[in-house]
Amino acid sequence: MIGIRTMVLGAALAFSVTSLAAAQGEGRGQARGGGRGNNPQAQMRVLLQDINVTPEVTTKIEAVLTKLATDRREIMMAARGDAAGESGGGRRMMDEATMTKVAGLQTKAYADIRALLTADQAKAFDVNVGEMKKAQAARMRPPPRS
Repeated sequence: MIGIRTMVLGAALAFSVTSLAAAQGEGRGQARGGGRGNNPQAQMRVLLQDINVTPEVTTKIEAVLTKLATDRREIMMAARGDAAGESGGGRRMMDEATMTKVAGLQTKAYADIRALLTADQAKAFDVNVGEMKKAQAARMRPPPRS
């Protein structure tokens, strides 16, 4: 009897943890906002929403986004390393130079992706990029003061 209770309790706990993790992911704009930008597959889903591309083009786009994520991660880690040396914590907002580097990488990656698309696909891509930027800006906006 105790064994059955333990199994049921364990299953309920596992289910609740999984449900909680899924709910947290949805609340952070994963479906439309693309997560935090370092997940190439999630970013590709957002950027290519309502756009049909061939498997060959999909592979090329995924390679561009993977390189973007890797390069962005390296720049941010280097900036955090600099911050850790200054303050010991390594947790701070990106400085202007780091933001400029990351923005340049993203602009180049989006131009590379756009070059792979037809004119109609590029129009839809531009709309998706605009939506993603709006979602990013909303996440960056400080909460209203009461």
